[in-house]
Amino acid sequence: MPTRKGLPPLSEKNPNLSHRGFINFCFDGRYKYARYYAPDQFNTPLAFDDIFGGNELELFDLEADPDEVENLALDGEQNRALIVAMNDLLNDLIAQEVGVNDGSFLPEVVRPKT
Repeated sequence: MPTRKGLPPLSEKNPNLSHRGFINFCFDGRYKYARYYAPDQFNTPLAFDDIFGGNELELFDLEADPDEVENLALDGEQNRALIVAMNDLLNDLIAQEVGVNDGSFLPEVVRPKT
């Protein structure tokens, strides 16, 4: 059924959900940690390898680098403990504020299929 402008309604669209355009992030007063993921790949990674497996990461020390030039996540092994700590903080915040991070808050047309 076409809309008034001749375009198909959103319910008939088939969006590409593989782009890692969704973001969760946290700030602990010094470090800013961002985890980018695809809307069809919601995840709550716990293990270090899983953190990098399904996500793109940014980690900045805003005390030493207020302009966010040096992404510490690019050297994952050197910053492993910090990445895991910030990831744990982010997971805790998501659990408190959202509950299960499974995309159930999204409109049905773009919600991950289970």
